[in-house]
Amino acid sequence: VGKLLQGIPQLRRLNLEWCFGLGDEVLNGLCKLRKLGELDLSGAKVTKSGILMFLQAQSSLSRLTLTDCQRISFQAMELLLD
Repeated sequence: VGKLLQGIPQLRRLNLEWCFGLGDEVLNGLCKLRKLGELDLSGAKVTKSGILMFLQAQSSLSRLTLTDCQRISFQAMELLLD
């Protein structure tokens, strides 16, 4: 996914909802999408540390959906909201 996304740096919305097998490694490729405004990672196997790294690199993101991301606890979600 990361290599594919490098060819479309102007991408503003991306829905990776229920793409099984996606984890923190895909977030590295997504960091290169500087104009990304909306991202849906529902059901992905991302972690709190992966999301935090991604958010630090993304200044244009206005909407992030993490529904049913089992590796992110409720407490971690609260930290991400702060």
